[in-house]
Amino acid sequence: MKRLLSIACYCHRLGIHPQTLRKLERERRSPQAVPTRTAGNHRRYEIVEDEPPGQTLGYARVSCADQKEDLPRQAQTIRDYAKDATIITDTGSGLNCKKAGPTRLIKALLSGTVGELVLTYRDRLLRFGSEIVCLICRELGIKVTILNDIATKSDDAQFCEDVISIITVFSAKLYGARSHRHRRAAQAKTQLCST
Repeated sequence: MKRLLSIACYCHRLGIHPQTLRKLERERRSPQAVPTRTAGNHRRYEIVEDEPPGQTLGYARVSCADQKEDLPRQAQTIRDYAKDATIITDTGSGLNCKKAGPTRLIKALLSGTVGELVLTYRDRLLRFGSEIVCLICRELGIKVTILNDIATKSDDAQFCEDVISIITVFSAKLYGARSHRHRRAAQAKTQLCST
């Protein structure tokens, strides 16, 4: 289905300023900048809304190796919703954005081939920052489907869960750093004793 947009709406959709679009039209540098004119000589830009949808992408994550048996259940829930979905699975903290899973997910979203992102729960994406991924999807026209969206949690309950997550991650980092420090000290002692 074709639709005509005003210059303001069209520029908002492209993410550029109207003056930039007018300049592109004058210089004939882009086929996207060629408008049709109304009877009142106003610019209208034609868009096609029923473009074929891209692939469906699912994302499943668990926080630690102890929860690994939950990954197939999440993947199956996504496949029950969309049989042909490509599913990215990941193991690790929802606070760690440097994992391979979120990197692959964002690269796939930015490739322009994804039409829908499916999650089992919102916090499976990232503990903090899932709003940014949802904003990227919205700007690219990607539908985000959360299968088990719990909207009934109060603000206090969500705040408590966030604080507990932060404390858990930082205490794990603290214990890990202490463990590495003790391991290095033990290795240094064994090297001194062996020489």
